[in-house]
Amino acid sequence: MRVCTMCKHEFPLTVEFFHRDSAQTNGFKFRCKACTIAHRKATEDPATRRAYTKAYALRYPERLREQQRASAKKRQESGTRNEWRKKNREHILAQQREWRKVNERGLEHVNRRRARKKNAEGSHTYEEWLTVKEAHDNKCASCHKEVPLTRDHIIPLTKGGSDWISNIQPLCGPCNSSKGNKILTRKGD
Repeated sequence: MRVCTMCKHEFPLTVEFFHRDSAQTNGFKFRCKACTIAHRKATEDPATRRAYTKAYALRYPERLREQQRASAKKRQESGTRNEWRKKNREHILAQQREWRKVNERGLEHVNRRRARKKNAEGSHTYEEWLTVKEAHDNKCASCHKEVPLTRDHIIPLTKGGSDWISNIQPLCGPCNSSKGNKILTRKGD
């Protein structure tokens, strides 16, 4: 015999009254079939499900925290995704490089959005960016190496710089990263 946790009625512990659940020690759900079906119907609507989830979180905060901790620990211990990423690092980097080559122009919106979020004045086009790169012979303005270039704001957006093309210079990734949000135009300044 088992007592349903919802309706509190006692039923024989059989498939006639309870759904199977291999995670439970006795192999059956803790709610009777009728309550399980009623619960499912009640939480089918997304708004109702959100309300139910919120009420559960408010009623059982410690239980929820413990479930989240257990879930995070399980993910960390399994580490399957991280292991795959470590084993296939070169493959992933090659895919990313290929995607950037094909979608270089498609990344314009990312740069514009970043400038808008910083309330920067102005904007520049992809063609203007290509012109600036050609003016620098497709070389980094700082180390003068011919490597893939990134857009750098001479006066950083964080310090009130604009997104006009006159405030853009081509830098390689390492030079741009080391410059950070400093105001430098050439190496040694």
